[in-house]
Amino acid sequence: MRNCFVIFLIILAVAAFSVRMCISDRSYTIDDVEENTDNVDEADEAALQFLPGDVKVKPGGTLPDEHEKAPRWLQGNWAVTTPHGSITMTIKRNIIVETSNGQPSKGTFVYQRGRLICDFGDGEPQLRMLDEAKKLIDAGDGAWMHKTEFSD
Repeated sequence: MRNCFVIFLIILAVAAFSVRMCISDRSYTIDDVEENTDNVDEADEAALQFLPGDVKVKPGGTLPDEHEKAPRWLQGNWAVTTPHGSITMTIKRNIIVETSNGQPSKGTFVYQRGRLICDFGDGEPQLRMLDEAKKLIDAGDGAWMHKTEFSD
């Protein structure tokens, strides 16, 4: 009976630890990362560092003039499912439409050194990091957007 009790406690501890790990391993949109900077890990910290000096935003909050030609593989439809819901993105030429929690945002972007700098019209440029080797778009906190079947 004592052995059963010890095994039960071990299983209970493993289950509690697993649940705790799942709760702390959440994915965010870039808006979530920008709003809550109190609990920022090192990867998020690096993503937030670009805004003040690295990107030269024109007066009025518009996109920088200095940019590179975006890779062709970015064109099309992208999606990821997170614990907070699904995020979809459509990129066509320099137009980007991102839908998160059913709320679409339309804007433009420029490509600069492996990242997209997006302007959704609110005067605040937003960053989307790219994994160019794997052809993925970072949705935040370890979640990566994949191209969908209906891509161009």
